Amino acid sequence: QPHLWLGVSSYCTPTHCDDADNLILLLCGSKRLWITPPNSRAILQPTCIAQQCWANLLNPTDNHARDDVVESNGENVTVAAVLKGVQALNLTLRAGEILYLPAGWFHFVQNLEPTVMVNVWTAGRDRVAAGAGRVHRLSSREQ
Repeated sequence: QPHLWLGVSSYCTPTHCDDADNLILLLCGSKRLWITPPNSRAILQPTCIAQQCWANLLNPTDNHARDDVVESNGENVTVAAVLKGVQALNLTLRAGEILYLPAGWFHFVQNLEPTVMVNVWTAGRDRVAAGAGRVHRLSSREQ
């Protein structure tokens, strides 16, 4: 079932992962995304409640926040230290582009301007454990 999202500029979601594959179509505006694969779970150490996992990192793309202190393995460390071992993809999703985000991939999303987005979550829970899936972005402008 499709979901319609209307977002104001500068709105962002904390770093999290979903237990379902996500197909995102951005109709209007642009979004910045920071995406990291499921094997980053050990480094990010998310809190999981009801199959929803949230990491301590609010905005991993903010260079000013890299000196912020978070808890990791029971110790207080900087965001920069946590991110040191994380492989991540930084991208900007623009109007007319589609992003496929597999289940289990951690992501942070920030609106760069007002946005209109449609997404569909599909069954992907069984693939999370297998670590399957890759991130794909399609653009109507690349044809």
